[in-house]
Amino acid sequence: MSSEESEIDLSEAHFYNLPSQSNVYGLTSITFPDGSNKILVASLRGKIVCVEYQNERGVFRPSVKEVHFTYIPGDAEIISIDAFSRSGSGTGLVVGITFIKDAGNNPTQFLNIYSPWEAGSEYNLDSIAQGCFNLELDFIPYHLYHTEVFCDGSWETVFLLSGGDSQVHVYKEDKFYVMSKFEEIPCEDFFPEFKDLQSNVLWMDIKNVHGEERLTAMGCENGYFKVCVVNPKTVEVLRFISGQHDGAVTSIRVFFTEDTIDMPCIEGLPSNLPGSDRADAKETDYHLLVSHAAEPTIVYRNCIQNGLHQKYILEDSEKFHGIICTCLADVDWDGSQEILLGAYGQKLLVYKFIKSIKHDEESIATNANEGQTDCEGASPMMEDDGEYKMVWERTFAHPVLAMQYLDLTNDGLSELSLVSTKGLHILQHDLDKARDRCAQRLKQLIQIRDDERT
Repeated sequence: MSSEESEIDLSEAHFYNLPSQSNVYGLTSITFPDGSNKILVASLRGKIVCVEYQNERGVFRPSVKEVHFTYIPGDAEIISIDAFSRSGSGTGLVVGITFIKDAGNNPTQFLNIYSPWEAGSEYNLDSIAQGCFNLELDFIPYHLYHTEVFCDGSWETVFLLSGGDSQVHVYKEDKFYVMSKFEEIPCEDFFPEFKDLQSNVLWMDIKNVHGEERLTAMGCENGYFKVCVVNPKTVEVLRFISGQHDGAVTSIRVFFTEDTIDMPCIEGLPSNLPGSDRADAKETDYHLLVSHAAEPTIVYRNCIQNGLHQKYILEDSEKFHGIICTCLADVDWDGSQEILLGAYGQKLLVYKFIKSIKHDEESIATNANEGQTDCEGASPMMEDDGEYKMVWERTFAHPVLAMQYLDLTNDGLSELSLVSTKGLHILQHDLDKARDRCAQRLKQLIQIRDDERT
């Protein structure tokens, strides 16, 4: 399907030229208590900019300013950045930055963690940038990530950092320290799935499901990848699936096909509409996206139930000099997530799962009974009828490094923030089409309400 025929309509609204090139770990987002979002973009030469949109007399205008984080020397090369809002009883933003100092001669590596250090500054980035806790590292840092762990009866957020020592390091805040202090703790205390790795982890993706299960996906430099189902409270690996490909795994993600949405509050509207929550999610809902430096990108559908049996190759994804980054987003507003691929060959590709006639339940059950188990307690089911098709593409002037899909303008409509080797691109949907689609959906919801009343 050509871009002209697709429902997807993303055009570049703004561009910001970075002072130096970024990398695949150089983009992160921050969500504030009022629901607004900002993004931080790190360039290799130590500069970090904050991007937000401000409403000036009804017109949204981008605001880009440098944030001066302390204790990052002038000769530093920033490797990765991540940020989160504290969970539990704590409040405020926490920002983590890894960098290499004096990379050319006698390199040393650091992890700087910034958090509020004075009352009233919990969400003030300029103030937070002055409160630094510095950790020297004895390994080359890679992907900096955060997730929640269950500790002492409550949930709290920790940093995970993959390294050139083929390990994943965990950094947890010391709650009893007067000033904000983070310390490294044994990884196996909370993440046994990262034990005994044989290669450097290039990308991690973790999903916590209703506090009962954790899905951890990891992709390694040697082409090895693994997905684990973990009980976060007993810290027990329930089962895992692994595979091996040629070439480095550049990105790996666990995802649902259906997008998660918050239902609008309309008087009389049923609360159990399809897609209104994930409380009924089953193991067959989880799919695995694996991108490589040299091979086609692959989706393993229903991976927890079926292992690696339902394999879908994204056609032509290997033709653009390697897929560098991935993103899952419902960019055509049909309730199902599309797969977005960013290529070093200056391409943004969008793939969609196109369904066809499904097998009947009896056929599925028969194949499930006859199949081989790929992981303990799971039998492969008949694969879905359908295929992934490229439904939209866009060419950029420079290689694509990273991207996130979130609402920067705080108008309820998400934008695509994309980092290339040249700078930051903000891609926006057609607002007239969004208005028409919103009006159409509201009419449908009101009709459902009226039908329920009658």
